Amino acid sequence: MARVPGTETHANRAGFRPGEVVRCRRSRANDSLGLADRKGLVAEVRLGHVRVLLDLTGAGEWLPNESLLPGDELPNGTLARLGHAALTLNAQSLNVEDDELVLSCEGFDAAALDEARALLGASLLSCSLQAEGVHRLALRLVLDPEQS
Repeated sequence: MARVPGTETHANRAGFRPGEVVRCRRSRANDSLGLADRKGLVAEVRLGHVRVLLDLTGAGEWLPNESLLPGDELPNGTLARLGHAALTLNAQSLNVEDDELVLSCEGFDAAALDEARALLGASLLSCSLQAEGVHRLALRLVLDPEQS
């Protein structure tokens, strides 16, 4: 049976969700990528892999679930607040496009948007909402790189 484009729901076997903090395990594979012990945000999930956002410039990697551990806090305050905002809005993915952070969401209410904007605080320079295909919304954020 064919799926309708845009209706896919991506789940992760390990339970990772976009916006959560993870730490890369100390392993040869992670060390060869220069990621051992680095922390980042889950940006996107697939069944056995996770894309980890390491900074606000969009640097990140697709890693297998087994190479990650749940993390506690991030040293970069803006990245940590972005993670909390993504969890508040139940974002499906986080991407960086042309100096904008794009949270792809299935939908949210105005109170959740207000809470996410409050979480980002002074680092939020602009926020716009656009349709992303038929089933999703793209929340486009511009954050101040000087705020951390």
